[in-house]
Amino acid sequence: MVIMDRRPSGKAAVLSFPETERLSSANLMAVPMYLQHGFTSICTASALAETGALRYMMEHERWSLRSLCEGLKLQPGYTKSCVHLLVSLDLLVDEGGGGYRRGRDFDDFVRLPFESIEKYLSYDFAKVFDQNVNAFFAQIDLTGPKLPRVQLLLESFYLAPIVIYLRMYVQGTSEAFKTTHLRLDESSLGPSVLAIFQGLGWCADNTSKLTYMGMYVLSTALNAGVPISYYPMFQELPKILMGDGSIFAAQEADGHEVHVDRVLNVIASGAQHKRFFEHMCNGVFNRVFDDQPLEDQPAAVADMGCGDGRLLLTLY
Repeated sequence: MVIMDRRPSGKAAVLSFPETERLSSANLMAVPMYLQHGFTSICTASALAETGALRYMMEHERWSLRSLCEGLKLQPGYTKSCVHLLVSLDLLVDEGGGGYRRGRDFDDFVRLPFESIEKYLSYDFAKVFDQNVNAFFAQIDLTGPKLPRVQLLLESFYLAPIVIYLRMYVQGTSEAFKTTHLRLDESSLGPSVLAIFQGLGWCADNTSKLTYMGMYVLSTALNAGVPISYYPMFQELPKILMGDGSIFAAQEADGHEVHVDRVLNVIASGAQHKRFFEHMCNGVFNRVFDDQPLEDQPAAVADMGCGDGRLLLTLY
């Protein structure tokens, strides 16, 4: 499947999606993982490519974390986390004793369109729906070689910020998500996002009416929001791997931290714990407040988490 967005220059930007491996009703529960795994994996790969780590892995049949970090002057702790992520995807094989080698699909992985990925990742996703659609897509060349084995990761990398910020700023963050149509009237990204949703089967053909799949994707999108909220950190990941962690202490003029979109982080943190909170309310809290005499019940409930108070809202 190929989705086109016509640029002012007449050159088309292309989003290419494989016909196979489409999300189906049989694996709907994988949607949040699909969005966040692709985003974090591709961001990590991009940083490793920029620092020369991927090239090092290609040029050495076997290598150790120590030799990688010493050879490229990388910070061991952060680099180890990135290496372990690639191991979890079978892109690298941990041979034990500190040794690693290339794994399944690694050769395809290093052929990703890193220049396009870096351009896309440099965008301020929190403001994506306030921008001109042509200016947005003009930055990105989404064409490239077909890499079926890693295509799903690349697809979700491109989709995750759009879907999550679409849910947050256009569709709304209400827990009672009952929207049946894609609301894009106020968004300059409307035509392109609509084309993507139609192409993926998330909207009915030639309409903005959401299919069951589309409603499910948007209703669960915020469950994947916490990793995506760290996109400013991922933008600086090459510097972090080189030992510059100053972004974690940096602040804007108003005192806000710069390594994370805290608004999305807080809202998504509450959203992803929805079922856990419901279980607590239906189980633990019911026993505490319904099965004990009034004089033995707690006087109050305090939510000490870092979310948006969703636990208290659920309990109330």
